[in-house]
Amino acid sequence: MSWEGRQRRKRARRLERRLRELDRVDAQHGLGTMPWQLPPARRSRTPVFVAGILIVFIAVWVGGQFATGDWRNPFTRSHDRLHPTPPIPDGDGPHAFMATQRDGRTPVTYDPCRTIRLEINPEGAPPDYRNLVEDAIEHTATATGFEFEIVGETDSRRFEQRVFGAATAPPVLVAWADADEVPELKGDVAGVGGSSHLEVRPNFRQFVTGAVILDRDVYARLASNHNRPHAQAIIDHEFGHLVGLGHVKDAGELMNADNVGQTSYGPGDLEGFARLGNVPCR
Repeated sequence: MSWEGRQRRKRARRLERRLRELDRVDAQHGLGTMPWQLPPARRSRTPVFVAGILIVFIAVWVGGQFATGDWRNPFTRSHDRLHPTPPIPDGDGPHAFMATQRDGRTPVTYDPCRTIRLEINPEGAPPDYRNLVEDAIEHTATATGFEFEIVGETDSRRFEQRVFGAATAPPVLVAWADADEVPELKGDVAGVGGSSHLEVRPNFRQFVTGAVILDRDVYARLASNHNRPHAQAIIDHEFGHLVGLGHVKDAGELMNADNVGQTSYGPGDLEGFARLGNVPCR
């Protein structure tokens, strides 16, 4: 057999293995859907500002080759950071990551060499929703060194399918909903947020898309009370979950689940964000 023939057979075997893996993932999870796992909800001690809870998306590994569309293939290596690596402050406070690599130390987060694309569903949003999202982006980008881009608005309400499927990764979805539509918003929960990840190479996981869903009733109440700082704090908290920060038990940190009035990042938050931004490009 010629060299070209051997290579064709090798590629065919590799494709067959990948297709079997896709079949396994589809049978277990359903491509285009991703089950959510939630930690026990914590109630806020203030009737005005309720911190969101973290959505943890179950990860799957898919070994196929993916169409890029207007989103670059995550398996294609990029060499240039979009922004300088942020210095890591000596934070006098705790931080936690929603997921880590196999070493137990390196956080799972987005690729700092790729733009995080977002789209907004304005249905049920407060009047200043665009400013809230843009400010959350600015705060998160400054703390991490990640680059974000709002690519437009959407009428999509398919929150559960905001994952990386068999073709392309949709942009991160930012939207407002109620507990009837998103049961995770029941009780004293003002928002949920998180991302899905893939194992883009052996033993290395990377976020590829996600969602931030905010309680429309809470935001309507905050808007009527002109409580802009708390409205911003909630979405900033959920953007922290989006890029990889988990909850901590410290009232001086914005990533505390039971927020009693903290409206800006604490020292532990800033250290955690900087560590997220210090991951290597992939």
